Amino acid sequence: MNSELLDAREELGRRIRASEEWENTYRKNPAIFDRLLRSERRLERHTLVYLRGLAERAPALVRWQYMPLHTASDDPLVDDSDRTRQIEAAIFIALVLQDIADLYAVGMDGGFEIYQTPVSVDRLTELRLDAARDHVGTLIKDVTVTNLKLIRKSIETSIAMGESVSDSINRVQQIIRNPVRAEMIARTEAVNAYQSGLVIFGYESGAESKTWLAKQAGACRICAPLDGVTVPLDQAFQTLIGAVLRPTAHPRCRCDMRLNYPK
Repeated sequence: MNSELLDAREELGRRIRASEEWENTYRKNPAIFDRLLRSERRLERHTLVYLRGLAERAPALVRWQYMPLHTASDDPLVDDSDRTRQIEAAIFIALVLQDIADLYAVGMDGGFEIYQTPVSVDRLTELRLDAARDHVGTLIKDVTVTNLKLIRKSIETSIAMGESVSDSINRVQQIIRNPVRAEMIARTEAVNAYQSGLVIFGYESGAESKTWLAKQAGACRICAPLDGVTVPLDQAFQTLIGAVLRPTAHPRCRCDMRLNYPK
């Protein structure tokens, strides 16, 4: 695929994302919104690269010699050792850390553009990098737990259906490399990172509280009741699913948040 086709594909993806039901405030700063969309797309692309790579590595995580004798829930069947988790974490971090750091930067820059409050750029850069590392470290733990569950469930299905090892491998790989999952991870974590960057900006610029914004069409039953709710900056919003510090409240959430300053 030549560069012109790639550019056209990326632009189409950006426009599709821009047309989604984002909370109205995202579009008030077109330059920041465009950066968010493009950063989200890069995160999705790199997440898919990771999942495709994991699909190739997944067969090596299954101890096929145990397959006729064990169920998928048995510990010996799938390798979930600390070493395996460390290897997967290193691969994932290498692929997406910069994307997450960029999204934190977009949130911080968005805060500056919206509120025009001076802050130390060097201080924000330091906080951004530390926060991005923590974010990705937590994310890969969750992703790995889900991946191992998917592998176990796939093998469980293969055992129940009496599939061969070859067919079992094909099943595992198709499940792991699912592009819909890469899209869901990226669309959720892009907003998480953006909003986390905005919160950091809030702390550094003296904000005292935050207000949840959910005026977008189709706001869900979790988010719609939060619209206009204000809490202190260091406290959580209370939702139907528990306490949430900032958007997102659920996968693919497109809510926004407003910082409030002393008058």
